[in-house]
Amino acid sequence: MDAWGLARAKLAAACIFERNSLLKPLVQALLSSDGALRMRAADTARRVTEKQPALLEPYAEALIGLFSESGSENWRTRAHLGLVAARVTHTRNQRLRVAGLLI
Repeated sequence: MDAWGLARAKLAAACIFERNSLLKPLVQALLSSDGALRMRAADTARRVTEKQPALLEPYAEALIGLFSESGSENWRTRAHLGLVAARVTHTRNQRLRVAGLLI
């Protein structure tokens, strides 16, 4: 398999923009026990939320929970999850929870 990078993450996000049915598999990959898959999914989710954060808003609670549990995660995965969680919050309570995790 080719190395993962920005171009592949953007391509994966573009596929999701074209087919919203891919959102559920993306979230499943984020919740995977496979660290490499989770990192790629987090990178893709970051690219999705850069342009269309509303697509992942229905998963806000799960994504915030995932970010809160990512302390021992690869730093890049954690960084992507932090950006995703911050972008998908849509309630005051969610924003406060994410802000507390970013400190």
